[in-house]
Amino acid sequence: MQLEKVYEPQQFEPRWAEWWRTSTFFQASNDPADTRPVFSLVIPPPNVTGSLHMGHMLEHSEIDVTTRWHRMKGHNTLWLPGTDHAGIATQMVVERELAKDGITRKSLGREAFEAKVWEYKELHGGTILRQMARIGESVDWTRTRFTLDEGLSRAVRTVFVNLYRKGLIYRGPYMVNWDPKLQTALSDLEVVHEKVEGKLWHFRYPVKDSDEYVVVATTRPETMLGDTAVAINPMDPRYKHLHGKTVLLPLMQREIPIILDEMADPEFGTGCVKITPAHDPNDFEASMRHNLPLIRVIDEHAKITNEGGAYAGLDRYEARERVLADLLAQGLLDRTEPYELSVGKSQRTGVVVEPMVSTQWFVRTRTLADKSIEAVEQGRTVFVPENWTKIYFDWMRNMRDWCISRQLWWGHRIPAWHCHECRGVTVEMDDPERCAHCGSANIAQDTDVLDTWFSSALWPFSTLGWPDETADLQKFYPNTLLITGFDILFFWVARMMMFGIECMGDVPFRTVYLHGLVRDADRQKMSKTKGNTVDPLEIIDKYGTDACRITLLLGAAPGTDIVLTDERLNASRAFANKIWNAARFLFLNMERAGVDLRGCPRSGPSHSCSKCHRRPLDFLTPQPLCGRAEQSNRQLSLSRSGPAIVGLLLG
Repeated sequence: MQLEKVYEPQQFEPRWAEWWRTSTFFQASNDPADTRPVFSLVIPPPNVTGSLHMGHMLEHSEIDVTTRWHRMKGHNTLWLPGTDHAGIATQMVVERELAKDGITRKSLGREAFEAKVWEYKELHGGTILRQMARIGESVDWTRTRFTLDEGLSRAVRTVFVNLYRKGLIYRGPYMVNWDPKLQTALSDLEVVHEKVEGKLWHFRYPVKDSDEYVVVATTRPETMLGDTAVAINPMDPRYKHLHGKTVLLPLMQREIPIILDEMADPEFGTGCVKITPAHDPNDFEASMRHNLPLIRVIDEHAKITNEGGAYAGLDRYEARERVLADLLAQGLLDRTEPYELSVGKSQRTGVVVEPMVSTQWFVRTRTLADKSIEAVEQGRTVFVPENWTKIYFDWMRNMRDWCISRQLWWGHRIPAWHCHECRGVTVEMDDPERCAHCGSANIAQDTDVLDTWFSSALWPFSTLGWPDETADLQKFYPNTLLITGFDILFFWVARMMMFGIECMGDVPFRTVYLHGLVRDADRQKMSKTKGNTVDPLEIIDKYGTDACRITLLLGAAPGTDIVLTDERLNASRAFANKIWNAARFLFLNMERAGVDLRGCPRSGPSHSCSKCHRRPLDFLTPQPLCGRAEQSNRQLSLSRSGPAIVGLLLG
C-alpha cells in the first residue's frame, strides 16, 4: 500500500480530531494515589457565542504544544476548557435578533428576555468548542465549564458575599465609563481609545469683584455647565494673589471657588484647570480632596440634565455648539487651537463613552492588590517575558477601585436586596425573605448584574469545584501555567491574582506567559473595523491545521507580534508535505521489509490481522485495534504534538 505523493490534511485531520475527542487520551487524573508530576492549565475562556479567530489560534496552538509536551514527559496533564457568558456581547447579539421582529428586551420583561438568551446560547453557544474539537485541541473535554453553570454561579455568589462581609465590596457614587447606547457602565477594557484631531477651547472665567479673569482650557465645552471649582497650583507665583478668591462660572452665573491643588500643572497651558467632578475622573478625585459638590449635567442618554439650565434636553454635541456660540457672543471665548486628543469609545457600540459619576457596586482593590504585588515580588508567580513584571507592578500600585456592576440582564445578578422601608441592603448566600435590618418583607433584589470579569477572575479555582474541597482542587491548584494575551494582563490576570490569593490563600498560577498579537502582512493589528481579519478555519481548509500552527509558532518569539502572510503559510504547508513524504518513504520501505508497523502480532506486511482485520497502513483511519496494537496506538496518540503530520512522523 502506498501513500499519495501530496499530503491532503483535509482527508485525515477531521477523523483524527474526532477520535481524540471521543477518547479519554487527554483526561487528567485527580486520583490522590497518582504520583506523577502535575501540569495544569486553564483555557482563557472565549465568548460562549463567539467563534475562533487568529488570536485564539495562536494562543491555543501555544497551549496545545505545551500540554502535549508535558504528556510526552509522562506528566499528569490537565488543559481545562470552557466558555465565558460574555454579558455585554451576548446580550447585544440577542437584542439585535429580537429587534428584527420589532421586539425589545423591555417589552419582553426580564424573565422572558433571559429565557431568550438561554435559548440563543443553547443554539449557538457550542460553536467555538466544536471548532476547537475540529482542529484537534487536546483539552480534557470531560471538565468543560461555563461561567453561568450552577457550580460557577455558586462560587461567584460565595465570593461576593464574603467580600461584602469583609467590607471589600461596597455600593456608592463613583466615576465610571458610561455607554449611552447600551445604558450601562463599562470596564476600562471595554473602552477603546482612539487618537483624533480635535480642538482645545480656552475660556475666560471672571474673578469676582475684579476686572481680572482666569483662562481655562477644555476639549469638552459642554462640561463647563457642571464646573464646581477652578484649580491652581499652590506653588505657581502667577496666581498667589487669587488664593481664597472665587470666579463666576460663565453662562450659569454660579460662584465657584479657586482651589489650590497640585493637579494643576504650571507648565501646561495657563496653569489653571476647570474642575467638573461629575464628568472627569481626575476632577472627581479632586472633589474628594476638597469636598466639592457633584453636579451632573449629562445624563445616561448623553443629554443635558436640568442642572444645565437653558441647555437642558439638548444632546451633548448640540449643547457644545450652543455653549461655544454663547461664550463667543459674550466675549468669553479667549482662543481656539488644534489639539490631538484620545477619545474613549465603547468597544461594543462604537459610541463615545461619557465619564460619569454613578451609584455602582465596587471592589476595594488596595489590600487585594498589595498582596498580589507581594506574591510576584517573592517569585511565587513569574511573568514571561520578564519586562511585563514592571508593567504589572505599575498597574497594581495605581489601581482604582473596581466597578463590578453592569446595567444588564444577562449575567450573575447581584445578590443584594434593597429594603423599601429602611433603605438597608441585605446580602446573603440564600435569597432572603425579609430585610436583615428592620425585618420588613418589602424588599427587592438589585437589578444589576456583575461585570463578566468578576466571574472570570475565579476561573482557575471555580472550574476545579471551589468552594467545595474537591479532588480536582487538591490536585491541580495552583495552575502550573497561564498562557494569554498581554492585552488582558490588567483586566483578567491581575484580578485572578487578587481573587486567587484572597479565596485560596495562594497564587492561581506559577508562571504567566504573555504572547503577542497576530498582525497582517502590513504589520497592522487585525480588526473588523480595518477589514483585515482572517478566519482561521478558512486558513485551515486551505493549508491545513499543522501549516497554520507552524506559521504561528515559528513567529511567536516571546515579546513579539506575529506577522501572518500567504508566503509563510505556503512555506509551512511545504514543510508539512516534506514530513509526509519522509513518512511515505519510511512506511513504503518498512512494508517491503516485512516490518510490523502496528505491533499487532497477527498482521504482516501485506495481509490483515485475523482478529481486528486491519492492514499495517490502515492506521490512517483511526478505529479500534486489538492486543498490542491498541496499547501502541494509545501511546502514539498521547505523544503526538500536532493534529496529523507530526503524529504520522512519530508513528
